[in-house]
Amino acid sequence: ENQTSPPSYRIWLKSALADLEEKLSQDNGLPREKRLALRELKETVVEYVNNYIPQGRTLIIFAAPDFWREFAPMARIGKNYVHFGKPDVVPFLWLLDEYSPVGIVLVDNFQARFLSAHLGKASIYEETQLELDIKSWPRYDLRASTLRGLPLKGSNVDAFADRLAEKIGSFWREVAEKIEDWVEEEKFSYLLLGGEDKAVSGVKENLSPRTASRIVEGFIAPINASEHEILMRAKPLLTQVEREREERLLQQAIESALSGGLGALGPADVLNTLKEGRAYTLLVSWPVRGEVYWCPQCDFFFTQETETCSLCRGPIKKLSLREVIPRLAFEHKAKVEIMAGGPGKRLLEYGGMAALLRY
Repeated sequence: ENQTSPPSYRIWLKSALADLEEKLSQDNGLPREKRLALRELKETVVEYVNNYIPQGRTLIIFAAPDFWREFAPMARIGKNYVHFGKPDVVPFLWLLDEYSPVGIVLVDNFQARFLSAHLGKASIYEETQLELDIKSWPRYDLRASTLRGLPLKGSNVDAFADRLAEKIGSFWREVAEKIEDWVEEEKFSYLLLGGEDKAVSGVKENLSPRTASRIVEGFIAPINASEHEILMRAKPLLTQVEREREERLLQQAIESALSGGLGALGPADVLNTLKEGRAYTLLVSWPVRGEVYWCPQCDFFFTQETETCSLCRGPIKKLSLREVIPRLAFEHKAKVEIMAGGPGKRLLEYGGMAALLRY
C-alpha cells in the first residue's frame, strides 16, 4: 500500500494527526497555547513526511517547537502511532530489546567473517584469512613413495597434511581469541556461528564457557553469503530464542509472585514496588496500552478508576503507562523487557505487567 501515489503512510499521518488533535481537545480541553503548538507541529511534520525519501523500514520523529530528532531503523516497529505530550520512548525500548546487538561469525579452514546485526541491519565488522607461506616450509615430495604400487607409511604427503592441519587449528584458535575480545567489547546478547561444520566445531572448542553459553545453536549459513541472506537466516532463529528467554523470565516472575516471593504482577503492584526501589526487571507486554491512577500526595498507584485516593482522599491523576513506565524505570535503575508474541499475550492475563524484585 505504500507503493501507491501518494503512499498510504502520508494519508494515514494526516488523518491520525487530525484525530489526535480532536481527541485531545475533547478529553482534556487543551489550552490555547498548546493547541497552537500542536497545530504548528502537525503542519511541520506533515510537510516533512510528504517530501521524505524512505531511508529504512521505519521512521520515528520526535518533534517540538525547539527540538527535532528522527531515526530510520531497518527494523519494523509494528503499527503506526502518533502521540502528543511527554516524549513516548516505549517503541525505542521495544526496538532495543527485540533487535539487541548480535555477533555473527562465519568460518571455514582458511577464512573468517565477523558481522554484527543491530536494529534489523547486518554489517561487516572484520574479515580475516589464514596466510600460508608454503615456500618457507621444508620441501615435501607430495607424490607418495610406493613399493610395487603400495603406499608407504609415513609418506611426505602425511607430513604435509599434518603441518597444514596444525596451521588450520592455529587459525581456529586465533578466530576464537578474536571472538572473545569482540564479545567482551560489544556485549552481544547472542552469538551465531556458521560456515563449515568442522571449522565451527574447531572454533567452539577454543571458546571460554562464558562466551560459548551465548551461542545460539542451529545457525546455518554459507561463508560467502551476502549480509542480507545472513540476516534473513538469522532472524527466525533469534526471534525463537528471544521468545524462549522471555517465557522463562515471565514464568519466574509469575511463580515468584504467586508464591509470595520476589515477584509482582499487575500494573499497580509493579509500579508501587518499582518506586520503592525493589524491582530490578520490568516485564511489559507489547504493544503497551492502558492507564494507571496515581495519587500525588501518597505517591501510590491504583488500577481501579477512581476520583479520590482511598488512602488520603486526595485527588487522583490518570497517567498513560507508556509515559510512566520508562520514567520510573530510569529513575529507579530497573531494566525494561518488552515482551511480544506468546509471552506478551500471556502477560496480558496479569494486566500486561510483571516484575522481578531485588527484595
